[in-house]
Amino acid sequence: MARARLAVTLPETLWVESVSRRFPAVEFRLVAGMPVGDEAVEIGEIRLPGARDGGVRGATAVDGEGGGDDGNGNGDDVVAASGDGDAGTDVDPVLGAIRAEPAIATLTVLEASADRAIGQYRTIDTLRYDLSRAAGVVPDYPVTVRDGRAVVTVTTPHDRLADLGDAMTAAGMDYELLGVVGEGSPAELLTARQREVVAAALRRGYYDTPRRCTLTALAGDLDVDKSTVSGILHRAEERLVKWAFPGAPGEGAGDDRVPRGVR
Repeated sequence: MARARLAVTLPETLWVESVSRRFPAVEFRLVAGMPVGDEAVEIGEIRLPGARDGGVRGATAVDGEGGGDDGNGNGDDVVAASGDGDAGTDVDPVLGAIRAEPAIATLTVLEASADRAIGQYRTIDTLRYDLSRAAGVVPDYPVTVRDGRAVVTVTTPHDRLADLGDAMTAAGMDYELLGVVGEGSPAELLTARQREVVAAALRRGYYDTPRRCTLTALAGDLDVDKSTVSGILHRAEERLVKWAFPGAPGEGAGDDRVPRGVR
């Protein structure tokens, strides 16, 4: 089993990506969720900068209707983002932006204060659940999003972790593995293609000292271009190094410093 943390750049089709970009300082968290037919019912929290637990005024229910037509979303990533001046010192503008999203069918505010709110909503954005089913992986809660990027933690067999990466890549999602802790063969962290290329590199002596095979020669053997082989090896090496050093500086609290891009 492995416990892995991923930073995922969300597709622009998701309501949470849109709202979190609009309020890049507000934190959105998915606390719980489940698919129901073609929709999802979720409980999420929004937190303005400096928000503290507690001090929330009693539950007030407010429903908002939307007219969603995008079945490709991931509304369960209730995000962590820091709002800009638009959010001010009150969550109402953020709640209003969420209600206005076409993918949000209803939103009921359960608790709210000036800088924090918890609500239950129904959405047609179900990408999160589609990916989970495709890879056989259930992400841990909470899932947080900040400025269009989600931080997801999963506990799963190593091979399922690779399947999740493949599923996100197939969906056109950029992601980065922040760290992995677990037991078992580290080779299980790699995708089938990464294992193939790394194995070929080992056989040819690419990792020997001195090196017995150049990157160009390895690319020729695999009948792909040099940049492709370099990228595959780099991503495989990244996964293996982060597996070996799960507590390395720059992980965890350093989520804001994670570079964007296809991993």
